Amino acid sequence: GNRFFVWDLDTADTLVDAPMADCAGVGVVDDGFAVTSGQGRCRYFAHRDGKLQSRWLDLPGGWWDNHLRLG
Repeated sequence: GNRFFVWDLDTADTLVDAPMADCAGVGVVDDGFAVTSGQGRCRYFAHRDGKLQSRWLDLPGGWWDNHLRLG
């Protein structure tokens, strides 16, 4: 638990294995993923040239929970 994974479905290779407490909802965004946490935050992850990039997203108002939906 408390990990975010991305796999290549063609090769079964693990592309991303990153710690993230209470990781839950995942949405595809430009060049990466937005991942929600049950702890109220949302983090951006990208995997480029074999390197993992991530940062907490500065989103307006409120806290995130474990759910994402298309609006």
